[in-house]
Amino acid sequence: MEISAGDVFQTAAPIIASQSVEAKPPTLAAGRAPRRHRIMALGRRLAIRPEPSMPRSRRKEIGKCRLCLEEGELSFEHVPPASAFNETRVRRYTMDEWLKTDGTLGRGGRVSQKGIGAYTLCERCNNKTGAWYGREYVQWAKEALYLLACIPSGAQASLRISGRYPLRFLKQAVTMFFSANSIGVAEGSRELARFVLDKHSKSLPPRFNVFLRLYKGPLARSLGLTGILRIGRGHRVESEIAYPPFSLAFSPDSDTESAIGCISHFAQYGYSECHDVTVTTLCGEGHTPLPSDYRTRDQVEAEAQQSREEEE
Repeated sequence: MEISAGDVFQTAAPIIASQSVEAKPPTLAAGRAPRRHRIMALGRRLAIRPEPSMPRSRRKEIGKCRLCLEEGELSFEHVPPASAFNETRVRRYTMDEWLKTDGTLGRGGRVSQKGIGAYTLCERCNNKTGAWYGREYVQWAKEALYLLACIPSGAQASLRISGRYPLRFLKQAVTMFFSANSIGVAEGSRELARFVLDKHSKSLPPRFNVFLRLYKGPLARSLGLTGILRIGRGHRVESEIAYPPFSLAFSPDSDTESAIGCISHFAQYGYSECHDVTVTTLCGEGHTPLPSDYRTRDQVEAEAQQSREEEE
């Protein structure tokens, strides 16, 4: 499965997108996702839903590793890590197919065996980053998951993570950024790659900011660097990976380090420094393939209805 600059997926994961504030969080067994819960994900290719188990065949992909740029056989990089509720077989649709579904999925598309991800990293880089950073991301995801059922969409929230390693989480987020973008972006981001490949480095390029938001789904998006125009608010360029319980946005040449949800300051910690951290952020949903669109379904439908009325 290949992720390109804007992919859309529907996948299985333990997401509670519509429960009330009083709802209890789901019960998880050993961190595995209950199959009855589903999420979706969007981009140029879309959609994922659970499929009957089938034998998996080894696929061989040759290309440049997004991190070290060495040419050779590539391994499958889960985005986010498989143990962060991303290990269910999925059904994938092109954007055109998704637009024709009117939001109703389940037929057509193409089945992917491994969850969301792509053949983007050599085995060496995949193994190193997984061991150094992947497990830290999984722990954050498991802790944050339980907040989703308790925080209303659109509300400001304080995500407090105790006794964890902030730099490792940040570097896993940046690793995912490389897999969500093209090889051209990787070739132009070598300073950022060195930040990832040296686990002790604290040199996150100052022009590059990372933002975290609590994310309920039901859609999950993987979008490469995209220009976003906000009427009356200017424009920005960002890449987004939105897969419950987190949405991560990556913005180069951004002067918004003080904006809500920014976690770029995690680079000040050492690789072995364990801390309690609190991130003030927002909680949102995802019902369209549009980047950074965190409106509820009611808001999407209300605004669509208003647009129709204005056209009449």
